[in-house]
Parts: sequence; structure tokens; C-alpha cells
Amino acid sequence: MPRRLLVVTPYAPGGSHFHAAADLAGHLADGLARDFELHVAAPMGEPAEAVGFRLHTLPAPAFTKRDYFGLLPAATRMDWPAAATAAVLRLVREIEPDHIHFEYLQSAEAALGLDDGTWSLTLHDVGERVFSDRAKAATGLEGVYRRLESVRVRRIERRVIRSAGRVFVFAERDASHVRNLGGNPQVIRVGTSLPPVEWSHPADGHPVLLFAAAMSRDVNARAARWLVHEVMPHVWANIPEVRLRLVGDGSDQILAGDPVDDRIEQVGRVTSFDAEFVAASVVLAPSLVGAGVLLKAVKGMAAGAPVVLTSHSAAPFLSANGEIALVGDTSKQFASAAVYLIQNPEEASAMGKRARAFVAENHSWPAAVRAVSDGLVGLS
Repeated sequence: MPRRLLVVTPYAPGGSHFHAAADLAGHLADGLARDFELHVAAPMGEPAEAVGFRLHTLPAPAFTKRDYFGLLPAATRMDWPAAATAAVLRLVREIEPDHIHFEYLQSAEAALGLDDGTWSLTLHDVGERVFSDRAKAATGLEGVYRRLESVRVRRIERRVIRSAGRVFVFAERDASHVRNLGGNPQVIRVGTSLPPVEWSHPADGHPVLLFAAAMSRDVNARAARWLVHEVMPHVWANIPEVRLRLVGDGSDQILAGDPVDDRIEQVGRVTSFDAEFVAASVVLAPSLVGAGVLLKAVKGMAAGAPVVLTSHSAAPFLSANGEIALVGDTSKQFASAAVYLIQNPEEASAMGKRARAFVAENHSWPAAVRAVSDGLVGLS
């Protein structure tokens, strides 16, 4: 009889989350359901269809102003109410799973209510780094608050790392961080699917640089502003007609109040990121924080598009610069890489093909789920 696995996540499979979880949650649940008697517990504002596993509805988030000053980070409370923690602990007693796995730091409050070593958790990035960097970029009263939030994130994340039986991460640099704090890491891969239509260099029209991300999230919003204010002036100095296309949740509001060049397209939510990747001249996937792995980079490469990364976003792929992407860290270097790919279509196409093959070999969903499943079986 298959082992009974309970997966606890703030993001229900099939839900409309408008960020990477919308893509990851469903595929992970579908894959794990083949190896386990799978139960998934998640807060939901709307029902999500469950096929092959049982979905348990947790109380939906009900964030209030007082949550800005609680013991837990406000970023956690926005997605995870205290009532969800109580419901998870009741569910554990009811179904008696062989193993309990938590997704994202937001669900950690429930994890810490269980005995140490009896559960696992996936850190999709290292929150300590993300929030510390965010605090450094803020000033005044906002800076004071961001530093408080950073301390709260660091405290709970380090407790989780030391208490979990295993911590799944997406990059070796994150595994080293977990290991140095006394945790037991396992590196897994982000999964994705290859779009049926492969990228080819646009034949005519203005070149388009694409940044597709959930810009309602601060780290992506900051990357977008960096592109607009620091990278694009260098690009336009070389190719004045280039357009920057900002796509994803919050991208239509990201420059509110700023003077906006008419060569910048603020699109907002779209039905298909894959269609955007295929249509772009070059995909931009910068990260200003050294943690996690960017699904936007993986999906851009899966489409066969030429991609420009920063060292932070390139590190998880362990590939030499120029093999599957170009890398630039300063605004001028990043712009030069984008300009080079626009002006050298044959090399851009060849690099995109190598990147697509790399993703097919290393980031397929069957391989990604198998790594998680094998790790969980070893703990059950």
C-alpha cells in the first residue's frame, strides 16, 4: 500500500496565484499522487479541482493591520492565517500521514508545531537573503520596518532549517547556506514543460526585450525598475528602437508615478507566458538577490529564446556564460549582452537551442518530481 503523504502549502494546486506557484503546485501534486496516497492541505479563496489526490481546504488568509507587528513576518501572515496552522495540526491527527511535507516558508508555523525531524520543507528561496537585501534598499520609517521584518524572517527560517528532517532547495548555494546552519539539505530541480512552439528570431518590427514576472513581488519589482532606469538607457544608446515589454501580475502598475518612456510596454497579466517568451527578441531574467532559482529563466530557455541573466540568476544552472545564456551584472554589462543577442541573430538562435536542450534534459517535470519523491520516501 502506498505511503500516506500530507503536503501543506499556502498555494492550492489549480488555484489562480499569478506567480510561479500557479505553475509549480499542480504539477508537483499530480506527480506525487503517482507515488503516494496524497493529501494536500491549502488555504483557498476558490475551489480547485483535485484529481488523484484528496484536497483539504484550510481557512483563507484574513490579513489585518495588526499582523504587521506580530511575531511572524507579515509576508507570512498575508498568505497563511493562524487558523490554517490549527487546522493542519488537527488534520495530522485525523489522517495520521506517514510523512508531512511543507511548501514555502509561509507554512512553517504549522511545521514548527510538530516534533523536530518528523517533516520536510521546500525553501523556494532563502528568505533571509531576500528580506535583508530588501531592508538595505529601504530608507526612513520604511527602512526601520523592513529591518524588523528581516529579523523575523531570519528567526523563523533558521528555526525551520534546524528543525526539519530535510530541507529541499533549488540551488547548491542555498544548500550550503542550509548546511552551514545545521540543516539537512537536498538540491532538487525546478520542473517545466517545453512549449510546443519553439522560439525563432523575429523577422521584422522593433526588437523587444521581455521581462515576465510577478511584479507584485518586491524582488521582481526592483528588478523591473533596475531594467527601466539603469539598463535600458545603455540599450537605447546602441539601438534606439528597442522596446522593453513588462509582463505579469503588477507590471501595469510598476512605474506608477514615474515618467514612462513610450518604448516601455506595461502589459499586466497575460494568459500565456510561453507565448510571450516565443515572441520576444530576447528574454531578460535578472535577479538582484542570490537565492532560489528563477522559473522565468527556466521557462525562457525552455522556449528556446536567448536569455540574459545576472550571476545571481545564472548560478543554479552551473553553466558557462555563453553556453545557454549570457550573463551581465552591471547595468552596462547586462545591456551589452542584450544588444549583442539582438545584433547577432544566428548566435542568439544557436544559444536558445542549446538552452532548450539543457532544460529538456535537466528540468523536465518527471525528473523534478522524481527527485522530490525519492527524497520523501527516504524520510517516510
